[in-house]
Amino acid sequence: MESDYKHIPQRCEPDDPRRCQSAGPHGQCAFLSVPGTDRCPMHLGGTRTENYVSGRTSELFNIKSIEVINQLQKFKNHPDSKKLTTELALLRVLLENTLNQCESSFDLLTHSSQIMNLTDKIQATLVSNTKLEEKIGDLLSIDQVISIAKALYSAVTERITDPDTLEKIAGDFQRILTHDPPKATG
Repeated sequence: MESDYKHIPQRCEPDDPRRCQSAGPHGQCAFLSVPGTDRCPMHLGGTRTENYVSGRTSELFNIKSIEVINQLQKFKNHPDSKKLTTELALLRVLLENTLNQCESSFDLLTHSSQIMNLTDKIQATLVSNTKLEEKIGDLLSIDQVISIAKALYSAVTERITDPDTLEKIAGDFQRILTHDPPKATG
């Protein structure tokens, strides 16, 4: 894209008046300055986020950059930000965006390294998140679920004495525990 091209540092002639005014150990920078500044994209100073937010170099960035900054700020301030679920969601969004860019098998092949990298990171983050949630008690083990189900069944049997109704409730509990929700009755 034309807008992306202007962000790539471009070499220039030593006597070009648009040459970047920054100097390093090897002398003056050999790249063109960004229009409206006396520095090339590499020497504008500050982070991209600082430059964008301050407006110092807003013309250098795609409008989506501010959307990303706002989203990252939301993630940072969210109560769940200390969990890996946020990173997992972000990785899944990145994978989805990468896949949505692919319009042909050639595109898939071109992006295969990035896709594989993201899927590996998603898998590793998912495993780490599960372990973390188990450690901090946010995830119930199957033994804990069964214990809760037994306690609920005991509470029900103290108040209901009809054996047929108890049998149906026990069947409903069993289906719930095996991820097959009970049928709605009217």
